[in-house]
Amino acid sequence: MKRNRWVNLAVVGAVLALMPIGASHAEGERVLTAAEISDALAGNTFSGVFGEENTRYAQRNHRNGMAVVNIEGTPARLIPWFVEEPGSYCEDWAESGVICYRISRDDSSGKHFFQRPNGTVSEFVVQKGFQPFTFE
Repeated sequence: MKRNRWVNLAVVGAVLALMPIGASHAEGERVLTAAEISDALAGNTFSGVFGEENTRYAQRNHRNGMAVVNIEGTPARLIPWFVEEPGSYCEDWAESGVICYRISRDDSSGKHFFQRPNGTVSEFVVQKGFQPFTFE
């Protein structure tokens, strides 16, 4: 089961990597630039859910390019992360490879979203600094 969650995460990330630049799903929502992605995620904690099982995750992105990822039901792990121009957020999942995708934000609400090529989105929450990320 643990392996399946890692595989599911890789599949979700691979699907996200295919989305077109500039896609959005709501008025006021826009795709972030590389600089905006770095500003939003470096040194901060973000969390959300993924997959059909709505598996919870939380992640701390350190400014040095390493992230501590906690996926519910699995041990925390370290992964490299980076941003590429013009605005791709990427993670290196070793056995699954590098996964890159777009991030958008609704400027009026401050909500962040991962965008998928089929037009669906998943919301995630960004918290300033390194916050606890246990699932209680």
